[in-house]
Amino acid sequence: MASVLHPPECEQVDICFLKNGKMSNLVNLILWEQPQNAEEQKYLYMLSVKTQFADLEVHAVVIDFFRYISAKYLKNFTLSDEGQYWESKNKKVLQAQFDRYNSILDTFTLGLESIPPNTGENLESYLVRVAQRTNNHLNKDEP
Repeated sequence: MASVLHPPECEQVDICFLKNGKMSNLVNLILWEQPQNAEEQKYLYMLSVKTQFADLEVHAVVIDFFRYISAKYLKNFTLSDEGQYWESKNKKVLQAQFDRYNSILDTFTLGLESIPPNTGENLESYLVRVAQRTNNHLNKDEP
């Protein structure tokens, strides 16, 4: 059975429930259903959903959806949530993570807008330099 959900401002949630009690998605089934070796088979079960540009409530609903189906239908299910809502079930923790990631993106964007590349600097070196300045700026604000 397959299902596709389209939360607002979020990647679609595309899942297929397999006979073995695990979950995949259509793309992974096409790419990894007949793996060349045992190492490749793990990719069949690796799914991701980007909720970064969705709001806090959409992220929570997506996580709660996976919480429900994993408890009811799936075996050996693990989920990694950068928002830490999966682990904490706490929207204040989730909000703090959203704020942190938004601050990082905003600071990096400001760096790109205000720090010019050095003469002869390649793109990779420039991005690393801006990222390091972003990191330094963000870390100086921590206690």
